[in-house]
Amino acid sequence: MIDLPMNIQVPVSCAVNVVIMNQLRHTESFKEKCTQVPPEELNIHPPVEGQPWPFFNYSWTAYMMYSLIVVPKEIFD
Repeated sequence: MIDLPMNIQVPVSCAVNVVIMNQLRHTESFKEKCTQVPPEELNIHPPVEGQPWPFFNYSWTAYMMYSLIVVPKEIFD
C-alpha cells in the first residue's frame, strides 16, 4: 500500500480517489461504463431511461464525508 503512517493512509487514499474520479468523470470511457455496467452486471437501470448512471450522487457525497471526516476522527480518538 501507500508508504504513509497508518493513521493517515485511509483519508489520504480517499482524497486521491476523489481527485481521480473527478478527473475521470469527464471522459467518454467513464460515461460509457456508467451506461453499461449497472444494467449488464447488476441488473439495475438508471433513474432516467437512456441516461448514464448518476455516479456523482448523494452516495458519493456520503463516501467523501465519511472518508475524509469520520475515518480520521475515529483513527485519532
